[in-house]
Amino acid sequence: MNWNNVTLEKYLKIQDVLNEEVLDEEQKAFEIANIIYEQDITELPLPEYVQKMKALSFVNQLPEKDKLANSYTINDTKYKTSANIESI
Repeated sequence: MNWNNVTLEKYLKIQDVLNEEVLDEEQKAFEIANIIYEQDITELPLPEYVQKMKALSFVNQLPEKDKLANSYTINDTKYKTSANIESI
C-alpha cells in the first residue's frame, strides 16, 4: 500500500482527520485506516488488524511528486495536460 493506492477523495478525507485538533494520534490512526480500507478495522481479527495497520506506515510520509504526463486516457478519451495555469 502507498499513496498511489489512495484516491483524491480519500486523500482529502485523510487531510481533514490529520488537521482535526480534537482527536489524539491513536484516534487519527483508526479514522485514517477506516477511510483507506472503507471498513471499521476494529472489527477485524487481531492478526489482520495488525497487518493492515502496519501497511499504513506510508501515511506518515508525504506523497512523492510525480512528473506530469503529457496526456492521460480516461474512458477511451485522451486528455492533454498543461502545467501552465493560464492556458487551462
